[in-house]
Amino acid sequence: MKHAVMAHWTPPSSAGTRRVEVSFKVNANGAIQDLKVERSSGSDEADRAALKAVTDAAPFLCAPANSTIVHFQFGYESVRR
Repeated sequence: MKHAVMAHWTPPSSAGTRRVEVSFKVNANGAIQDLKVERSSGSDEADRAALKAVTDAAPFLCAPANSTIVHFQFGYESVRR
């Protein structure tokens, strides 16, 4: 699941260090529900990018047998030159 999400993660180009935490439920069929930002990075662009990475990675092929709540943290550091 981590690899699938990270393959879709495109951090914003804005400078700074950011962390955003999202949560969502993964159903037995791999579909997601209740995707939301649990801890904002302070950047709408970074928060949207994290939500998009999860949405684009779904449905998950390695879904749990029962619905499971997942917390996922994204972090990045970008430097402008």
